[in-house]
Amino acid sequence: MTRLVTAAAIATMIASPLLGACEKNKAEPKPRLRAVRYMNVSPSGGVRTIRVNGKSAAGTESILSFRVSGTVKKLHVKVGQDVKKNDLLIELDASDYQLQLQQANASVASASAQYRNAQKNHERLRSLWVQGAAKDVDVEAALTQKQVAGASAAAAAKAAQLARQRVKYTKIFSPVDGKVAATPVKDNATTQQGKPAVVLTSGDRAKVNTSLPTKYINDVKNGDIIKVRFDELPNKTFEAEVSEIGVTSTQSSTFAVVALLKPADKNVRADYNADVEFTVGKKSDKIRYIVPTVAVKEDREGRYIYLLKTTGKDTGTVHRKKVETGEITTEGLEVLSGVTTGDLLVTAGIHRLNDGMKVRVVDTWKQGAKGGDVKLPTKTVPAKKKPAKAPANKPTEPKKPAPTKKPAPTKKATK
Repeated sequence: MTRLVTAAAIATMIASPLLGACEKNKAEPKPRLRAVRYMNVSPSGGVRTIRVNGKSAAGTESILSFRVSGTVKKLHVKVGQDVKKNDLLIELDASDYQLQLQQANASVASASAQYRNAQKNHERLRSLWVQGAAKDVDVEAALTQKQVAGASAAAAAKAAQLARQRVKYTKIFSPVDGKVAATPVKDNATTQQGKPAVVLTSGDRAKVNTSLPTKYINDVKNGDIIKVRFDELPNKTFEAEVSEIGVTSTQSSTFAVVALLKPADKNVRADYNADVEFTVGKKSDKIRYIVPTVAVKEDREGRYIYLLKTTGKDTGTVHRKKVETGEITTEGLEVLSGVTTGDLLVTAGIHRLNDGMKVRVVDTWKQGAKGGDVKLPTKTVPAKKKPAKAPANKPTEPKKPAPTKKPAPTKKATK
């Protein structure tokens, strides 16, 4: 028995170092970093620059259309063609309108003849009436006929004038020197009155159409100089002069703003994407910082925030900093001291943070004004697979009836 105990003890002493070495070789799990989001701190007071999107357009755009309907006889221009003032651009088949003009001229001739006859008859009866050879009733009737004939002649003359205008309306001439931007109708096509037929662009100075949010519109006025950059001309910055400011806001709470390039540049064409830069605010305005309310916490020591210092692509450390706050606005909480322009303010995942803690950055630059905590990913347990059911059409064996026990025979009682 003593030998068995001694052997077991020796085996235990040999195995203990081996087990310890195995445990040390196991990799220790890395600590899980808390996820946070952040935003760039920027001032909202004083003189500052904001950027909005826009579109270039021609300085003057003329949409020309026919004042009568008809079939296009000839389109005399092409898109991109330069035209001069009074150049013929397009014309309709005027044969129907010329027939109407001939009929109107014939009506004028007939009405004029009737008027001359009525006038002579009135003059003749008036002379007889002076001599006492005509009745007053006859003179008055002749006068009435003269007036009716005169009115008919005047109406016929107006109708003839309208017919001549319709013939003229079958041709469109260029009102200005410019360039053909579009020709919505083609040869032999039927067009309606008022439908665009030719679009002209003119003016050396192109314009930029953009819009500004409501809170900035009062900082802009006509004559202000702004900076414009076009995606199609990336290596050049243009200056533009504000020429129009909208008086009513759109559904997106913005006001339309139009600016003319200064000076003119022929390289700028219509429908270029523009990056427009406005200078808003006043030097007398107080510079302040507005941050999401969820980014500011409070304890016994006062109100504080966490600023992020990035240490890698998706990692960083957070540092607690005391702040002094002001009023709450519709955009967030005013911070009077404790932050500067360019600080990286933690706006989500703030709970359970400590000064100097290492964190993981997620969704960089996508934090909204309202902030909010980050939902950390959780492990999902796969659902257990249910056993497959047997097919409905598989035949089943009938169950055998359970054997029944026969009752034990009873002995008859003997007398």
